[in-house]
Amino acid sequence: MLLSITVVILYCTVFFVTALAMAPAFRLKHILGYRALIGAMFAHCFIAMTALAIYSVDDFQLKVQLSRLRFLGLSLLSPCLLIFVNSLYGKWRWVEKKWGLALLFSPASITWTLTLIPSLQDFLVTDFAPLQVGGLSVLTFRGGPWFPGHIFTSYFCSMTTFLIAGIQFFRAKGVKRTQTLFFNLSFGFVSIVDLYCVASGSEWRWSMMSGAIFVFASSAIVYIGLKHQMFNVIPYATERIFRSLRDPILVVSKNNRLQTANEAALKIFDLGRDSFGKTLSELSPLNLTDQSEIQVDKRHFDVVVESIGGAFKHTQGRIIYLREVTARKQAERSLETHLDFKSKMLSLIAHDAVGHVQAQTSLMQQMKTHDGPNSTRAIELLTDSHGSLHEFLRNILNWEKSQDHSFQVTRRAFDVRLFVDAGIESVHLATELRQIQIETVFHLADQPIITADSEMLLTVLRNLLSNAIRATPDGGTVQIQVNTEPKRFHLEVIDHGAGMSSERVAFLMESEVAFPSITSETGGFGVGLFMAKHLLRLHQGKLWIESRQGMGTRAGFSVPL
Repeated sequence: MLLSITVVILYCTVFFVTALAMAPAFRLKHILGYRALIGAMFAHCFIAMTALAIYSVDDFQLKVQLSRLRFLGLSLLSPCLLIFVNSLYGKWRWVEKKWGLALLFSPASITWTLTLIPSLQDFLVTDFAPLQVGGLSVLTFRGGPWFPGHIFTSYFCSMTTFLIAGIQFFRAKGVKRTQTLFFNLSFGFVSIVDLYCVASGSEWRWSMMSGAIFVFASSAIVYIGLKHQMFNVIPYATERIFRSLRDPILVVSKNNRLQTANEAALKIFDLGRDSFGKTLSELSPLNLTDQSEIQVDKRHFDVVVESIGGAFKHTQGRIIYLREVTARKQAERSLETHLDFKSKMLSLIAHDAVGHVQAQTSLMQQMKTHDGPNSTRAIELLTDSHGSLHEFLRNILNWEKSQDHSFQVTRRAFDVRLFVDAGIESVHLATELRQIQIETVFHLADQPIITADSEMLLTVLRNLLSNAIRATPDGGTVQIQVNTEPKRFHLEVIDHGAGMSSERVAFLMESEVAFPSITSETGGFGVGLFMAKHLLRLHQGKLWIESRQGMGTRAGFSVPL
């Protein structure tokens, strides 16, 4: 009789405990863990309702149907509690994924199918028989083919829940340790009694004692929820935000042992949750607490260390926050490279402009000492020089403006012949003074119109021509060969001057700085090989140089159309 009264009281208590938990838990129903808790509470209420009905009714067939329906709640109770505890302490992420939820509830779906389809009911439980336990009228039954699967999955979920809470007990401190202590005590007691009831087949089992004592687990949840603010959304939300932040965060104790870390920190340092409790020196070669900046796998981070609990000497621990600055570092390097290129480009442009001014000064000196036809010729050359300088500067400014200060390729259609003529015109003064002839050879696949960045390519051509003229003796010849293919444009400048050694050519092609002339060992560098290589690289083109000392130089480039 005492057993009967105890079981009835426990089942009646289920409704009271559920009422206490439902109001605060319902406020957090948008969170998966608390939805699972609400589901577990309803399942337990359904179990209590069917059990009390079995005790109350006399009709045997109705008792059988109620006993079968009781398994609907039993199949949901354990997986719901597992999801709640896992969500509360963040042990396994897979539990919260769709496929993880489907895996956990698939045994319950089988139990529901077998229970609700009359022709399949005996696959779960069968052979019901009446039994009196104390003052209770109950039923005995025999398990069907699926009954061991139902028992196994229920125990598996219960033991996993107990395991998560047990692991958290040894890792947590303060409030969370108190929470997990109550969880462990309640789940441990429930599991032991349930195992005994099923294994022994005693009257405790047939009185459905194991379902009734789940109220102790529910009571523990309600107690710690109300006592330690487990139903307060702020601590829960703070934990969720902490774990979802993209920047790595680590929390260490005052003796430099890792207490917790978010997912980003675990991933970047390749750590598991078994790393908690170990010192930082064991986990990473980087001294995180004494550096203001670190680099991990090509990613840059600013290290911010905040003390927890007072001044540094009296701190209880530290928060190490790694603020990623990779994008800023890349922008700084890009800006530095851009400014360096601009500085060199301006230096090279100034050098070419100075060359024009020096030539004009020389011509004006000749005008002072010569009269007649020589003076007239000098005036003509001076006029041409001024025009060339003006055109040179205008082209540079137009090119810079067209790039919008970003050095991007701007493709426009232009005539190859006019393009080459413009390049020759830019060095007219130098060829005129030294009586150098420029020959052009065109091999055009179709019409002479191509699409590319003419200003970029004209800068490269001007550089190659200037260097070829500088290396060519007075009265010599420079040849320009142009070849257009359906998808590529080729141009070569050939001189028969001093040439260069193979070592010099290799040095010029491999280096990434501004140089002297590419066709002689001394002299100026025009717009510069550095600028030419950079412009061709932006154009996805390539530059080549072939030279032999005493035999001259063949320098050219090609770009895709």
